[in-house]
Amino acid sequence: MHTIDLDQILKYPSASSHSVAHEVSQSNSFGCELPAYLRELLKEDCKLSKTDVIQIIKDASATSKDEFLAILFWGAYFWVTARSPRTQRALVGFISDRNFDTALAQVKSAILECDDPQSLFRLFAYKGDLKIPGLSYAYFTKLFFFYREAEGLTTYPILDKWSCSAWCAIDGTLNQNTRVYDTYFRSSKSESSFLLLRKSAQAYGEYVAFMAETSKRYGLTVADLEEQLFGRDLRVQPNSFNPRNEYKAWANHLKKHPERKEQALVEEDFTSTKEFIEAPSADTGYSSDGCL
Repeated sequence: MHTIDLDQILKYPSASSHSVAHEVSQSNSFGCELPAYLRELLKEDCKLSKTDVIQIIKDASATSKDEFLAILFWGAYFWVTARSPRTQRALVGFISDRNFDTALAQVKSAILECDDPQSLFRLFAYKGDLKIPGLSYAYFTKLFFFYREAEGLTTYPILDKWSCSAWCAIDGTLNQNTRVYDTYFRSSKSESSFLLLRKSAQAYGEYVAFMAETSKRYGLTVADLEEQLFGRDLRVQPNSFNPRNEYKAWANHLKKHPERKEQALVEEDFTSTKEFIEAPSADTGYSSDGCL
């Protein structure tokens, strides 16, 4: 029987910002040096929070390159993609291109003007008209989130490994089934339980709706709900309560009992969605397992 101590949930530590020193170093190593605005901002403690990134986007003195790199650095892009230098070089090539400002203006315009998250996702996905070299959905949905938050528009939340895992486990808990997991993620051959495998644009549209409905149900903004569900790098607190451990336990139970997948949630007795939401979480944007 899986039980959660609510007192421990309420004591869960949070952090307002995290270091991006590694990101700066790696970016420089690829010849992608920081523009003056971002270099000045990071020269003292080299940290960024979600709020910092949004303020950079709002600041008229920041360039499009400042904005774009701030989002990537907050999301630990170079750390997460360390095993794929080819992917990193592709993105650096995009940033270094003389037409970068024009290309990013088109990206921002599409993000701000589109009122259909599913269609927007499709534009940035593989073979999409606005596909950015080197960016998977874990990162182009970060662009969705930050650019729209800076303009005060309807939130299109980030969809990465841990938000995918939260969605599967919490939707499954609420509905006592594994429909989301089975429809978009389940694969006997995949090493990652929460890698989006099929119907990705449809999945994102459904995820946005799920987050909007769930946040309203608990009196939170979508951005705040996302923050609470995200958890913290398991290397920081591997042995204490962390929502990420709950998601992993949920998935591991399904792997051990595939023939009983419809009953897994009922038997495992996972903590309620309310308990997850009430647990403070770290303001970090990356997956400790390096999954895009």
